[in-house]
Amino acid sequence: MISPLLVGLLGLFVCGVVECENERFHLGKVLYEATDTLSLLSLRSKSKVEEKWFEQQLDHFAPNDQRTWKQRFHTYSEFFDPTNKDAPVFLEISGEGQASASKFQASNMADNLARQFKAYSIQVEHRFYGKSQPFKDWSAENLLYLTSEQALADLANFIQFMNDTTTELQNRKWIIFGGSYAGALSAWMRLKYPHLVAGSISSSAPVQAQLDFPEYMEVVQQSLGPQCSRQVKIAFEELVNWASASSSTLIKLFNLCDLKITKEKTRKNFFSTIIDQFAGVVQYNEDNRKGNNVTIDMICEIMTQENENGSSNENVIKLSKVYKLINKDQKKCNNVSYEKSVEDLKNITIDFDGAGRQWTYQTCNEFGYYQTTTSENQPFPAGILDLKFFTDMCEDVYGKKFNLDYIKKAIARTNMIYGGRNLKADKVFLINGSIDPWHALSLLNYEYYQTSSYFINGTAHCAEMYPESPNDKPGLSIARELIAKRIATFLKSD
Repeated sequence: MISPLLVGLLGLFVCGVVECENERFHLGKVLYEATDTLSLLSLRSKSKVEEKWFEQQLDHFAPNDQRTWKQRFHTYSEFFDPTNKDAPVFLEISGEGQASASKFQASNMADNLARQFKAYSIQVEHRFYGKSQPFKDWSAENLLYLTSEQALADLANFIQFMNDTTTELQNRKWIIFGGSYAGALSAWMRLKYPHLVAGSISSSAPVQAQLDFPEYMEVVQQSLGPQCSRQVKIAFEELVNWASASSSTLIKLFNLCDLKITKEKTRKNFFSTIIDQFAGVVQYNEDNRKGNNVTIDMICEIMTQENENGSSNENVIKLSKVYKLINKDQKKCNNVSYEKSVEDLKNITIDFDGAGRQWTYQTCNEFGYYQTTTSENQPFPAGILDLKFFTDMCEDVYGKKFNLDYIKKAIARTNMIYGGRNLKADKVFLINGSIDPWHALSLLNYEYYQTSSYFINGTAHCAEMYPESPNDKPGLSIARELIAKRIATFLKSD
């Protein structure tokens, strides 16, 4: 999922190396651990998720470039009925992070919906994330192949190959699922490859690329409520004043490695770290993820407690209590140095769990999505995070090419390719939650040739993608029912 803020700046073994001839396989193979290429379904284990590999084209838009790499995917056939000619294939797009077999198996798609439709479930890992690494490192030269267009072509190539070579999947309709950035990919998949995809379920999808995204923090304020937002702003204003005069107390309150925040960018980096805590809780509030226990109510209870002596320290202490509540298992100190953040993002060494360098690159090269505090209707001091902070980060990490003018043109190109809010793809169902700040860049109350949307009151980012809970709000249960109905419609239509 997309991080609430751009990593500290955001918030999955290398299987193929395209430069090495002896590492390459013929394009179009499904690769298995220690086996030859066999029928996909002949190796299936119905009771568990299978990890497999597909030899993928590196550059889909350069026919003379025959370099390939190995892309990871997961399959799950517990509910699949191969004798039912109408049983579909469900494909979940794994976005900007490592693909998880366990979360995939427990998802609403692979569990609830696959059970209803007797579907065969697949999860495909996104290039440059997790174990799906085309190169030995994440150099800027290699990241040129990290684009949404290449990712969509990966999916198209994968689907076409499976249709052509796997007997039990031939002549079946494919439904594509995705959440957050992958939700946008899901919608764009139907736009770009409608002959391969019968319909798309798009959750919390920011289909509009946008440079400055102040609306994010506006939704944070709405979700926190007026009283809590007011107390957060008061506390942050006092934190700003306190941080300008370095204090050893701040080191203790926020578990800082050091307090060298006299530089403007480091000070903003420190503020963004604390803002990130509030934004993250709002974005993922009560979304049924295992271990996601901190809620809006919990942090607002802390922030709205009465001060005992009226000192400014008490408000800043409340911020530190929220930080410690969310980071209670944190073992290392919090290094807020801007230079350290840049150093970390410039690290080209592949980390299967890492997403910061790759996702930040995608924001600089395609999407923007920079969550500033420039609006008057948000709970943090105006300008505490401005656009320059984020665009400077692009230049400092990836080079002078990635300046403000470049990013603006890249974003305009993205919206030209996909349409932004003027999306003209049919058979897409878009779901958003009112608490989720990303709904501000998605499509609400939208209708276009069997494309429609549903807005869930009181739920957060991608909430309907997670397992059901007895505590689900009525709107969330309705959303799940509507998804099933839309899928049935997509499968019946030509």
